[in-house]
Amino acid sequence: MSLVVLGAWWSVGAFAAAEVVVSTDRPCVVVVNFAPYPTSGGQDVVVHIPDGKEGEQNVRIRNLLGEQQWAGKVTAGPGERATLVWARAGMTYGSVTAMAAPKSKAEVSRPPPVRPEPPRPPPAPLRPARPSEDPLVAAVKAASAEGGGGGVAPTPQEPPPTGYAAHVTLENRTGSWANVSLDGELFEFRGERERPLELGSGIHHVQVREFRDQKVWWTGELWVWPDDELQLQFSQAAAPAVPGRPDAWHAPEPDQAGP
Repeated sequence: MSLVVLGAWWSVGAFAAAEVVVSTDRPCVVVVNFAPYPTSGGQDVVVHIPDGKEGEQNVRIRNLLGEQQWAGKVTAGPGERATLVWARAGMTYGSVTAMAAPKSKAEVSRPPPVRPEPPRPPPAPLRPARPSEDPLVAAVKAASAEGGGGGVAPTPQEPPPTGYAAHVTLENRTGSWANVSLDGELFEFRGERERPLELGSGIHHVQVREFRDQKVWWTGELWVWPDDELQLQFSQAAAPAVPGRPDAWHAPEPDQAGP
């Protein structure tokens, strides 16, 4: 398991008399009263302060290497929520507000309202047939097998059409930290093994880099056909591959494809 936990909220403690909320814009470790709470950034760390411990709270920020980036204190009195924002390597004190009142048993046991199901989208267009081999190329191959080939090279495969739905899962073979750029959009892997995505069909540009973005491991193109269900596997040591669909991964020249 990675130290970075994906999710919208951290929640610690069952009976809270006060709360300390720290918003972060990057992966780090939030330490409240000497208890660490790792976060992947872009989310809130909510720490519940138990009854009798309200008042002044010690807060620290550490990077993922354990180095302290900031230390200070914030006051959260009984029934109060104190907010801090850690962004651009600087801490900003937010507002101190009243906590929401706990729900009554009647509210907790009340069944949720029944919402009508949204209309389903129309089915995706049928996947067009893949281009068959050019008749001229087939004839040249047959002639070559009989000793009369003209030396004509086969034409490259036509690229997939765009505008159709497809699904791609990025799979980290080793779980090591890495960054994957897909058409310029960054996907961070901090111990996660896979990331499911909904992509349109077509050609997608892929770059696999080490997590500090200081070295590019692999570069290539992912060819996605309509209604495809693909798994793009990657790691530092081995070139990316698509199990069952080797034609989906297109790498550049060997001297440019990897480390």
